[in-house]
Amino acid sequence: MKALSLIFTVWLILLVTHVAVAQFPSNNGKFTADAVKGCDTLKVWITNTPCADLTVSCSYRVTRNGTTVKTGEFDPADQGKDSVWFYPAGTYNLFIAVGTDGINNDDIRVDVSPNAPPSFEAYSCDGGDVFMKVTDTRYPFYTFDYSDGPPVTKPAVSATDIHTYIPAPAIPTPRTVKVTGNNGIGANDAGCLTKTATVTVANTLPVADIRRVEVLDPGTSIKVDFDTDPSIQYRFMVATNNATGFQQYATLYSDQATNMTQMVTNVPALSNYYCMRVNTFNPCDNVVAGSSPIVCSLNLTATAQNNQNDLTWSTAAATAAHPLTDITILKNDAALSPNVAPTPAAYTDTNVTCKEQYTYRLTGNYTGGAQSLSFPKSVTAFSNNIPPAIADISALVDGTSVTLTWPEVAVPASTFSVVKTVNSVPGAAQEFTALPFIDPAYATTDPTCYRVTYTDRCGNTSLPSLDACPIQLGGSLRPDNTVDLTWSAYSGWTSPLSTYSVSLYDDGGNLLETTEAGNVTTFTDPSTNHPDNQVCTYVITARATDGTLDPSVSNTITLIKAPNLYYPTGFTPNRDGTNDTFRVFGQRYVVSFDMKIFNRWGEMMYSTNDKEDAGWDGTYKGNLQPEGTYVFRATVVDRAGRTFEKSGAFYLLRKK
Repeated sequence: MKALSLIFTVWLILLVTHVAVAQFPSNNGKFTADAVKGCDTLKVWITNTPCADLTVSCSYRVTRNGTTVKTGEFDPADQGKDSVWFYPAGTYNLFIAVGTDGINNDDIRVDVSPNAPPSFEAYSCDGGDVFMKVTDTRYPFYTFDYSDGPPVTKPAVSATDIHTYIPAPAIPTPRTVKVTGNNGIGANDAGCLTKTATVTVANTLPVADIRRVEVLDPGTSIKVDFDTDPSIQYRFMVATNNATGFQQYATLYSDQATNMTQMVTNVPALSNYYCMRVNTFNPCDNVVAGSSPIVCSLNLTATAQNNQNDLTWSTAAATAAHPLTDITILKNDAALSPNVAPTPAAYTDTNVTCKEQYTYRLTGNYTGGAQSLSFPKSVTAFSNNIPPAIADISALVDGTSVTLTWPEVAVPASTFSVVKTVNSVPGAAQEFTALPFIDPAYATTDPTCYRVTYTDRCGNTSLPSLDACPIQLGGSLRPDNTVDLTWSAYSGWTSPLSTYSVSLYDDGGNLLETTEAGNVTTFTDPSTNHPDNQVCTYVITARATDGTLDPSVSNTITLIKAPNLYYPTGFTPNRDGTNDTFRVFGQRYVVSFDMKIFNRWGEMMYSTNDKEDAGWDGTYKGNLQPEGTYVFRATVVDRAGRTFEKSGAFYLLRKK
């Protein structure tokens, strides 16, 4: 085989040498041309001996596809040698007319090819070898120049070549290679363009290094970035749901790039994971020279659970060939700390708030710095925990309104709802958001309670509170103006009751006294307490053992003590110092007083509007009045503005 290759090479050298010096005759042998083939803008030298005769005219005509494209005259002074240019590419006919008899007229065909540099790829191999491969067929032959020896020419049908640089460099070294198109016998290829490339010459081919794997939107493609070396052929390998069963996905090559990107498209990357490896291929020996470390995609699943988001993922197990070290979890583009181990392939995020959307993404970290980015997954957190009931509600009655307050709930509330029950009949729920809650339609005459629930931001409704029943205070006056108070026990707290207190106010709203009543619901206020205070306003305040709770306050009641007028049934005006005058007593709360006394015939014996008057002494106009029955009529106005009338009969007795 080597002998045949040597014979073929010698033949090509002879061919090229022959082409360089040969002359090619015209169709009838009347003239010769130094070339009948070449690249665009070809210069052909013509030798026509008859044209050297100064007495003979010589002209030429160039046609292409039957159309004349050029004409001209040969200069006899050139002694039968002249040149003709042919362009653009195409098939031409050169016709030369000599003299007028036409005996020496002749023509020749000239083929002009497009002047384009050859397309080729130069691959690096182990051991200092370079593999050359021409990738077009524009020329019948191609010449390879390695800049370290004579060029090598190969026909287009086998336009590949392997060249060995000796010695092979210890480190990869760039070398320049050239390829020129060759039109074969009869060609002048001096003007044909040459393509130059740089090829890496290495004793051992370096392997590629995958830097980044990323699953792209919408989850049907994977982008793989990796570092490469120029002029090395790579085989991009992919395995589905494993890191061993690789199949070739693409062949990659660049004569310049030091990094490449490969897209893996039309794959269900949200349900499978894919492992990538880049093989370095040695085309000289048709073997794989080495492989990059494996980097796999991450298939992430995010699921919202009660008060937590659960993440699971799938990828290949870490091995020496698949050097996955740990995983960074990105939550809304912020990395959670610390990184997690690849297995178990699960993570639970409990730092979530219901109705908030969270976007998670995984970054697999590899030895050497490679990274694998999963497709981002978004979930909305939720909670179905039932919030605790409001535990301690305080009720403050103010006239016909009730204000409900309670400590801030542990679970933030978005809305509250209160159901008001009157006389054991619940009403419609009232929704509200602002605290405190005020009921403007409260009646102290009807037993009333309130039950409160709330809805948290997650949409969960709390358990109902205890019934909060405002204190309802009532009271009465005894004939002697002693006050009896009774009230309903307060409910609404889980904290035990500490005490009830009774507060007394005068008609000006001034606090006169507060008395602790303990945990009983009755109280008696003797008339001797604050005897000059006629208008008495009472209110009950309940306090819980938990001193942080607001007190609960009852309705107020106002009791007005009566003047309670009384009089003697008789008197003895004998000036002994005892019962000498008739008076109406008990006028403590009187602001206006009018009294008249009449005898049995209706004659007015006495009148006064002075409540401090000493009374009637039993005389009329200085005369002693006889014993007998007399009547009085008294009209008073008390401090509360009330008018009272009192009348009665009494006996005037004179002692003997």
